[in-house]
Amino acid sequence: MRFKALLFQIHWRVRELTERISLVLNKDIILVYTMGKVGSTSIYYALKRRFKGRVLFTHRMVKKNIEAYNTLFIQNHVKPHRSKIGELVLKKMASKNVKIISLVREPIGRNVSDFFQDLPVYLKNHRSIDTMDHSEIHSQFMQNYPHETPLNWFDEEFKETTKIDVFKTPFDVEKKYVLLKEGHIEALILRVDLDDEKKEELIGKFLGINNFRLERRNTAASKSYSNTYHSFKKECSFNKDYVTKMLRSKYGTHFYSEEEINQLITQYQNKSLPKNVS
Repeated sequence: MRFKALLFQIHWRVRELTERISLVLNKDIILVYTMGKVGSTSIYYALKRRFKGRVLFTHRMVKKNIEAYNTLFIQNHVKPHRSKIGELVLKKMASKNVKIISLVREPIGRNVSDFFQDLPVYLKNHRSIDTMDHSEIHSQFMQNYPHETPLNWFDEEFKETTKIDVFKTPFDVEKKYVLLKEGHIEALILRVDLDDEKKEELIGKFLGINNFRLERRNTAASKSYSNTYHSFKKECSFNKDYVTKMLRSKYGTHFYSEEEINQLITQYQNKSLPKNVS
C-alpha cells in the first residue's frame, strides 16, 4: 500500500512538472476543464497521448472554490486533491490562446459517482461499505455530500475564469454539444452521454487532429467499491423535493429536455429504497 501511494505521488509530481513546463513553453493552452465525474479523465489521457504533455487538466481554478473544496477533505483527515495546476493556468490564461473541453452529466448520477469516488470524505466507517446497509449509505450521501456542486459549477467556476456564461447560449439537447467563444478562449461543451464516436469527431475537429480516439479511465468498474456502487444506483430512490431541485434547476433545464428530465425523475423516484430515507 505504501509503495502504491509513493508511485501515485511520483505520478502527480511528474504530471505537475510537465504541465508547468507546458505553460511556459507553449503559446496555446489545451485545457480539459470540467467538474469531476463526468468522463473527463478519459479525454485528458487520450489527448495527453496525442499532444505529448501540452494538455492541462483541472476541476477548479478559483482560489475560494479550491479552498472550500479542500476544507471537507481536511476536516475528515483526508489529503486534498492537488490544485496547483489550476491556479497556475489561471495566471497564464490572459496571455495564451485557450481551447477548453468541458463536460456535462445529469446532476444526481454525477453526485452519486463523486460520493463513491471520495468515500473517506463523505462516509463514516467507509471501510465497511460492502457490508453497510444501503439505507445508511443513502442517509450519509444526503447529509454529507455538497449536492449543489454541479448546479453551481458553471456560474461559480467556469464563468469566473473564462467570462463565458454557458447559460446565455441555447444548448441543443438533440446534438448534445455547444461551441462557445469569448475573446481568446474557445470552449467545446459536451454531454457525457453523447456517443463516443461523436465525441471523438467533435474533439478532433475542435483541436485540428485526425483519428482521435478516447480511452477508458477512472471508471467505477475499476474501483474497490464497484459492486456496492452499482447495486446502490440500481436500488436507491430519492425523495421528490431532492429530485425536483436537482433536475429542474437552471443547470438541469438548460442541458436536458423536458422529456429527458421527466424520464430521470421517474428513474430516481421509482426504486426499491423507501423515498422517506434522506
